[in-house]
Amino acid sequence: SVRTNAVHGVWLKIPSLAEMSWEAVKFYYNLRDKSRNELFHMGVPMHYIDRLED
Repeated sequence: SVRTNAVHGVWLKIPSLAEMSWEAVKFYYNLRDKSRNELFHMGVPMHYIDRLED
């Protein structure tokens, strides 16, 4: 194991459970391969779908 000073992510405050869950969903599922309509019908809230395009 080699020590580095690389930072992969940082929280300036503890995020909400919804935000942590969304980060987990984005990490484990390839949502960019799905259409907006598919995501909506899967139950993903529109405000999260809109954030995927950023």
